Parts: sequence; structure tokens; C-alpha cells
Amino acid sequence: MNYSKEKMIRVSKLYYEKDYNQQEVSDLMDMSRQTVGRILEAARENGIVQINVQDLNKKHYKELEQYIAEKFKLDQVIVEQIYDYSSESIRKALGKRGAEFLVNKIKKGQTLACSWGRTLLEVVNVMEFVEKGVDVVQFNGALEQIYLDINSSELARIMADKLGGNSYHLHAPGIVDSKKIRDHILDDGTIKSVLNKAKNADLAAIGIGAIKDSPLYTQDYIDKDHLEELKDKGVIGDLCLRMFDSEGKFVKTSLDDRIVGVTMEELNQIDYVVGIAGGENKVEAIEAVLQGDYLDVLITDSYTASLLKDQIDIL
Repeated sequence: MNYSKEKMIRVSKLYYEKDYNQQEVSDLMDMSRQTVGRILEAARENGIVQINVQDLNKKHYKELEQYIAEKFKLDQVIVEQIYDYSSESIRKALGKRGAEFLVNKIKKGQTLACSWGRTLLEVVNVMEFVEKGVDVVQFNGALEQIYLDINSSELARIMADKLGGNSYHLHAPGIVDSKKIRDHILDDGTIKSVLNKAKNADLAAIGIGAIKDSPLYTQDYIDKDHLEELKDKGVIGDLCLRMFDSEGKFVKTSLDDRIVGVTMEELNQIDYVVGIAGGENKVEAIEAVLQGDYLDVLITDSYTASLLKDQIDIL
């Protein structure tokens, strides 16, 4: 139904400026409450009412970025503003911001190495197609028990396709049954070549795993005995399947000799490492990784950044 401009203005002024509720406007103007609601909606659609939310937190987020960057000597911290604190919403927000950053940062003909995880899946899903001739290489072997779409092999394939380059895969499990099997795999010439390409990547994009809810722990890659070992040794998370403690120090475990992938030392030698992670459950792990000096750039969300600052201030 079309409403006159005069009626839309009058109803809007009563509701927005005079603080009448819809029932009071309805009584005053002798119309149903439903009609009042429709008139208010029409007023917004016709530009008579324009709602402008002033975000007073932008300066605060910039200060958060600067604080965390200076505290841990990072090249850059990017805090993505969010209003929905659910894990899924945080991953989607970080995926969008992470994809934008990587597409703008990576140069033509360079090599990008990536790990695995749900946040990086979101990065890949929203990444634009650009012809940069960027090769993408896996940091670690596949984890077949974990959903295919968050595996490093699948992420590398899709990301390379979107960046206009080739993908290089470690055709081996990420975790094998024994050190002997791992050593045999690492002797393979193709595996050596891919790992060497990963170690010499121009840029790396990695997620940060927290022991609390990582698929690594929920999909039976680590049984109860190994989980107890990790807890006893103070492990709180992983980077590329390698475990670290609350100070960001690498923790040698029985699992370590069974991993097919780069080591923490090799990760640390890559020129530019971008960590993309967020969520309340990952604050401790993110803070530890920052202490360990593994990252050049951190991309996180406003909720996590605020919790991170609180955590830092306590220490």
C-alpha cells in the first residue's frame, strides 16, 4: 500500500523523535498497530527515515591493533570488527578479511604455503579469482579422518586455482603409525621436493590450533593416552601439527616423530608468516604463538583481540 509523505513523516516523528511506542501512535492516529509498523517500514524504504549507527569503537580497535603489534613486535595486526561472537561467524569474518589480505599481499609468481583448518577453509571459500601465477604448497600431509574440505591438500588445490598457479601436494598422511614409516616417506624424492618448496615459500598462511576443540583431537588422531601426554607436557595447541606450550615453546612428544610436514624451526625461517585465528577458545593459544615469535602478521576479530589484551595485561 502507498502512504502519503505527510502520513509517513508524522508517524515517523511521533515514533522516532517523540518516543511514542507503536501502540501509542496507533491510538493517536486511529489506525492499527500493524499499519503503524508498515508505515515506519515504508518511511525507511523511501528515505524519509535514515538510521545511521555511529561506531564509536573504531578508534579502540585501531588502538588494539597497535597495542598487540607493539607488544609482540609484529609487522601488522588486523582486527576485524564483529558483532556475532559465535565460532562460525568469527570464522566467516576472518575468512573474508584473511582472503582480502592475502590477495593484496602476495605478488605475481610467488609461492604461498598453507596449513589446514576451518578458518583457512573460510579464507579459500571467499577468495577472489586473480591471475597472479601464485603456486600453493602444503605444509603437512593429509588428515583423511578429518573432513576433506579442511585438509591442507584440498585447501592448497582450491587456493592455487583461485590464485592462478599450481598446487604442490604431500601425497602422504599427515600423521603415520611410526617413526620408521615417517622416515621412509621423508626419503621419497617427491616428498622432499614439496617440503623444500614449502620451507622456501615467500609467504605462509596458517591457522592456530587449540587443544580444547581442534578436529585433530576430536577426530581420533590423538587417543586418550596421547592426549594425557600432551596435557602432562603442558601442550595447549599446535601449528602445522607441531605442539607448543603456553609460552609458545615447541614441545617434543611421541607424536612428533610420526608427523609428515615442516618443523617449527622450518616454519620460523619463512620470511612472512600470517596467522589467522579467532574465538574465545583460542585466546590462550594465540597469545602463546605470539610469545613464540612465529608470526609477522596476526588477523583476528575484535572480540578475540579484546580478550587477548586482557590476557596480556594479567601477565
